[in-house]
Amino acid sequence: MEFEDKKSSTTNSEDSFALPREYCCLLHTNSTVQCTRDDLFLTNSNFIDSGATINAVSPEFCQRSQLEDRIGDHGVEIPITLANKQEMKVRKRTLRLHLFIDSFDPYVGEFLVLSVPENQDILLGMPWLKAVNPDIDWIEETIKPRQNSCGKYFQQGFYSVTSGETKFITSKQFKRLLRKPEKLD
Repeated sequence: MEFEDKKSSTTNSEDSFALPREYCCLLHTNSTVQCTRDDLFLTNSNFIDSGATINAVSPEFCQRSQLEDRIGDHGVEIPITLANKQEMKVRKRTLRLHLFIDSFDPYVGEFLVLSVPENQDILLGMPWLKAVNPDIDWIEETIKPRQNSCGKYFQQGFYSVTSGETKFITSKQFKRLLRKPEKLD
């Protein structure tokens, strides 16, 4: 089998076909989720996809776990692009989940209710990958929290009275806010 990269002229033996420059990495894992603190933990299967711009939960998992009443229907359709570059519009329905994977900190986020490939329950795309930044071993097909000898980059936080949310900022940004208290909510 011969592989040819469209942007370079390198080839390897046998049959030839072109590979696009946009490579996506896929990995299967398991986790547990909750919708609220009082809910039971629901075991599920995950599909980690570095090419996905969203996190998604399958409608089948929602039905099987009796989570349909917690799905928020936003009343609009949103455009999505599938892996084969096919574009389509889907109804924006989301479910807020607390995701727990092994030794990772819990991840809380809005998951689009959408069919997930590979018969998996949850698709973890770039929103999860950017927030968690896991150390992924693609050969062994394992994930673990990244070991950072310098400590976490985001260590400071403040609560905004105006927006009602906690924002994580760097220590440099925090010191700047202390020097100019009029910008502090």
